Amino acid sequence: MKIRILPLGGLEGVTKNMYAYEYWENESGPKDILLVDCGVGFLSDLEALGVDSAIPDVSYLKDKKHLIRALFITHGHEDHIGAIPYVIKDIGLPPIYAPKLAALLIREKIKEIGIEGVKIEEAKYRFDYGAGAFSVRFIHMTHSIPDTTHLYIRTPVGNMYHGSDFKMDLTPVYGDPPDFAEIARAAKEGVDLLLSDGLGAEREGYTLSERIVGKTFDEEMGETRGRFFMSTFASNISRIRQCVDAALKYHRRICFVGSSMRRNSAIAIEEKYLRIKREQLIEEHLVSKERPNHVCIILTGSQGEFGSALEKIASKRHRTIRIQKGDRILFSSDPIPGNDEHVTGVIEDLIEQGADVVYTAIRDQLHASGHGSQEDLKLLVRLVRPRFIFPIGTTIRHSKAYQTLMSTLGYTEAQVPILHSGEPLVLTRQGISRDPKIPLKEILIDGTSIGYVDPGILTEREQLGKEGTVVVLVQGDRISISSRGLTDNEQTLFPKLVELVTRIKGEVKDAKQLNERITNEVSGFFSTELQRNPVVIPVIQG
Repeated sequence: MKIRILPLGGLEGVTKNMYAYEYWENESGPKDILLVDCGVGFLSDLEALGVDSAIPDVSYLKDKKHLIRALFITHGHEDHIGAIPYVIKDIGLPPIYAPKLAALLIREKIKEIGIEGVKIEEAKYRFDYGAGAFSVRFIHMTHSIPDTTHLYIRTPVGNMYHGSDFKMDLTPVYGDPPDFAEIARAAKEGVDLLLSDGLGAEREGYTLSERIVGKTFDEEMGETRGRFFMSTFASNISRIRQCVDAALKYHRRICFVGSSMRRNSAIAIEEKYLRIKREQLIEEHLVSKERPNHVCIILTGSQGEFGSALEKIASKRHRTIRIQKGDRILFSSDPIPGNDEHVTGVIEDLIEQGADVVYTAIRDQLHASGHGSQEDLKLLVRLVRPRFIFPIGTTIRHSKAYQTLMSTLGYTEAQVPILHSGEPLVLTRQGISRDPKIPLKEILIDGTSIGYVDPGILTEREQLGKEGTVVVLVQGDRISISSRGLTDNEQTLFPKLVELVTRIKGEVKDAKQLNERITNEVSGFFSTELQRNPVVIPVIQG
């Protein structure tokens, strides 16, 4: 017997969290499969090319969906639930068990897409859920979103503690501190393997309580005479609530901007996570008519994401909101690894337009990470007392830092393996080992289509955006040229280009060869004349 844990995401790139726990009675294959989380990945470098996000590659599971007993969700952040509508049919519509807020957000996602037959059950604490050979218990934990949980998973082979995103917040904005009694109960029953959030392994000490940020909002808003903007993740309800509380204290009406922000805030208001009266809200199109010191705008875009509300405002593409002198804009988050350039670009654009921009590099306590620092991580290990530990939700760099941190508690490198997505970790009664890596593709959400996007298509889109495009229309003896995003010197260049194409046409009669010659030589022409490499599209008629 063995348990095999396959990370389908959540490693190397932090986001796109999804883990498959497999119970094997023998080597013929898994008998039961338990899934934990199903999130999207954020791809800032590809957003401008029409790619919205990435989702886990569940190809491995498609012929095993009859073995999937349930999908358990730890909390409601997008990188843990965002992929559910896109993959739920491929994995056989298993029942979903999730804490309250996550369940509400998932139901809304499923409703928007119109998928039927999905069972979503709100989690009960101190209750054991049966799922084939697995028994699963939710344990209350603290993070940057209400209703965050850890999972205690028991099997005939051994017991596991799935410690996804967390910090040890003793004064949370919502609910209670971590349920230390339940963690201790799991430790007493025995934990062979701990899967632990390791993203904060490089930071010393404990992570600040979320309540610290509320004090900063109060101070910043009290000093602001113009409009007040706060940008954060749409699912960070704890952060949003503290901004709302400060806004109401200073008699500012609140405007939620960004589709996901509007959707999540509506759910949070309906379920009393946010306590706002209707008259305390203001619609986007009315913001410009309100006195500036009576407005608080809470919006998406803290990661500089292309197409987000704040990015559109910064690039002057938002349909109703423009930056004006006196605006103060707070970035209440740290950039996710890899997003630094995008965030910096948005900040630069906002400052250039006259906004007062406040961000973590120049203001302390503007953001409290949802991820535990070194002492948080060590405390969980001391409480759980596992035999082995597997850091998750990390980059390779953070996993190595976590491994080093655990050495201070007496764990060897062999006891704290560093894995890649697609690389199964095997647990037996004798110990842990690795199985051969399962190949995973990058599955992208590309507009309305979902699937593997050929790198050549993305390269061509990037070329179109950076270098422009040229259409060469050949209709018998008539040749016409048009371009986009390339040059304003058409009167000088295009007659030369017509001469070039006329010469090629006189030399080549075969349509296929004519197409190739025009493509190559027109491309070379612009490379010589403008040092540009546009996409060349020949259209040959007759």
